[in-house]
Amino acid sequence: MDGPSPLLSNGLSYVFTNFTGRGAITDEAAINPPFPPQAATIAPDAATLAGPHTKQLPLNLEIVDFP
Repeated sequence: MDGPSPLLSNGLSYVFTNFTGRGAITDEAAINPPFPPQAATIAPDAATLAGPHTKQLPLNLEIVDFP
């Protein structure tokens, strides 16, 4: 934030230096599962997100690893 007040401040932009994309999930419920948790399935068409990323933000529901 650009100030101490959460209501009067603006968020500051940021990017991650680097991360590795693994793909994306199609069902948001998979990341908030009932217990016992189930494995999330990575969408086959999300393979284009796989691989190294530099100076970017992950997309919604993208699965990433950090070095």
